[in-house]
Amino acid sequence: MIDSAHALGQPGKPRESMHLASGKTASVLQSARRRTMLSSVQRMFAFALLALMTTGTTSHAASQNAKGLAISGTFTICGAKKRINCIVDGDTFWYRGEKYRISDINTPEVSQPACEEERRLGKSAQSALLKEFNAGGVRLIKAEKRDVDRYDRKLRVAMRGDQSIGQILVRRGLAHKWEGRKLDWCGSRPVEG
Repeated sequence: MIDSAHALGQPGKPRESMHLASGKTASVLQSARRRTMLSSVQRMFAFALLALMTTGTTSHAASQNAKGLAISGTFTICGAKKRINCIVDGDTFWYRGEKYRISDINTPEVSQPACEEERRLGKSAQSALLKEFNAGGVRLIKAEKRDVDRYDRKLRVAMRGDQSIGQILVRRGLAHKWEGRKLDWCGSRPVEG
């Protein structure tokens, strides 16, 4: 049996302290039961809605990751102006004002090359990436556990269809497959850092 003090939302108060007429007590108890039922229904609805929203979000996030972020627009070579859609080098670019790093490759440096060969290859990789991005149909896929690198660049694999643009650059000799370290473009020894 429900304690009327508890049903009225006043747990801990003894029944004797309640000075209600017996007819009024039944009415109050019914009202309290309705509130309890209503709040139970509201809680169930809230949990169901939360579960639906979470499931929908998770499914959307999973499908977004599987499909990737489709990028569009015209890209240029990055300069001194504000960077919106531009190519820094063969593996770094800006899209809609955010900086990205192609995570499955490493390309020669353009800004601080270690030798003339690295500078030449770096410019070629930069031009090749510009051409690939401006051809359209590029999607950015998150394939790393971490979202950004130590330079705050978003880590993504650039894809066209089922082909990695990074691997296209590797086949052309303009990139190395990323294996956790940079390789020397002026010889064959690994570069520290």
